[in-house]
Amino acid sequence: MKANVCGRQIAKEALDKYYHSGQSEFVAVFGRRRVGKTFLIREYMEDEMVFQFAGMANSTTDKQLQRFAQTLSHYTGTEPAAITDWLDAFYRLERYLEHIPSSGKKVVFIDELPWLDTPRSGFIPALEAFWNGWASARKDILLIVCGSVTSWMMDNLINNHGGLYGRLTGQIPLAPFTLAECEEYFLSRGMHLSRYEICEAYMIFGGIPYYLNAIDPQRSLAGSVDFALFNPNGPLYNEYDHLFPAMFRRSENYIKVVHALADRQYGMTRGELLEHTHMTSGEGITRVLSNLERCGFIRRYSPMGGKEKYYQLVDFYVLFYHRFLKDRQKIEPAYWTHIQRTSTFYQWAGTRFELLAIQHAEQIKRALKIEGVQTDMYSLRTYGSHGDTQIDAVLQRADNTANLCEMKFTEGLYTIDKSEDLNLRNRLQALRELLPKRMSIQLTFITSYGLQSNPYSNQVTQTLTMDDLF
Repeated sequence: MKANVCGRQIAKEALDKYYHSGQSEFVAVFGRRRVGKTFLIREYMEDEMVFQFAGMANSTTDKQLQRFAQTLSHYTGTEPAAITDWLDAFYRLERYLEHIPSSGKKVVFIDELPWLDTPRSGFIPALEAFWNGWASARKDILLIVCGSVTSWMMDNLINNHGGLYGRLTGQIPLAPFTLAECEEYFLSRGMHLSRYEICEAYMIFGGIPYYLNAIDPQRSLAGSVDFALFNPNGPLYNEYDHLFPAMFRRSENYIKVVHALADRQYGMTRGELLEHTHMTSGEGITRVLSNLERCGFIRRYSPMGGKEKYYQLVDFYVLFYHRFLKDRQKIEPAYWTHIQRTSTFYQWAGTRFELLAIQHAEQIKRALKIEGVQTDMYSLRTYGSHGDTQIDAVLQRADNTANLCEMKFTEGLYTIDKSEDLNLRNRLQALRELLPKRMSIQLTFITSYGLQSNPYSNQVTQTLTMDDLF
């Protein structure tokens, strides 16, 4: 395995475990479009790979089989032989694998698996026969599959109840880069962005490597955003139009849910979504919400003191699209450069920094030195004598302590004034009324560069900066 692949420590450790196990493994790698599934497997497992094949979009079974025969001939060093069907294809793959000398696992990578399952192709039964009847009985095969059509991966592999039910021996959900991984990625490209800029880039593109690659080292960050997203010739100008259709069959239902959630900063309940989208209750919305959550587009959470689950849109690129790009034909191409340091920019950055911090909850726990403490994260909404209260993050800990977290994204030290002090006291009181009396509360600020010391800052227990999120 290659050691120079940026980030992805959890995924790389999982691949190592499956490679070094004493049995054959069948592993599915899944995640949102552009998150880097194919790149990770090809780069990290390159030296161990003995066969890789990728399905072709919008192609016939005959063409797929022809391409499979050509790929196999490349590995065997023989002329391509006609393949009659997928059973024949996998049989020939078995014969090839049996004659490869290897001191370790033989890694077989089949990419874009959903594109191979064309109507009446017989691909799924043939894959089942390959794994159930041959590979699983050996100890030297690591079969890795992935595909962009997430709904197919979920329905036919991960949640399959047919011949592949329970046959997967491993699943690797590939999440976006963390802030630290983004920093490593930029440095690998010779780009020395400040951590403030990396946070801003994350709040626009998320930790999606393909999107981050659109940041041009020869331009400013704002200039890169303008070209990539606002310019019709930019590499990501039409990305949103392809995002959900490429990932989900019947994508119109996914788009309905995403559009509904885009207008609600703190999310909606299942009932509210059903009412808003006019979808029917049952398997349809259940599958949509489950797939969106597993791909990281949404998160499910419970407000403190409430029993209902809320679904919140948390994909930064999708949020940015709905906030700024949906009607970009009406605005100037250099829009993002022109709104820097304006109230529009700061309002957007403030709400997105809250989400950025929540997405890095483990880093916050590490900075607070409570990694080993069982912790639940909640949001809080109350309506009472102290006024309407919204707290974005409460860490309720098993050590009888709760952290009320405030997130602020500024270009310098953040200053708590008299008005903010009153709001903080109301939030502390609202939280106190919900918590058991035995629990203490710590007021925790997470800011870009820290707090300005003044009489109002004395009630703050801990101050973390964006560096702690890295």
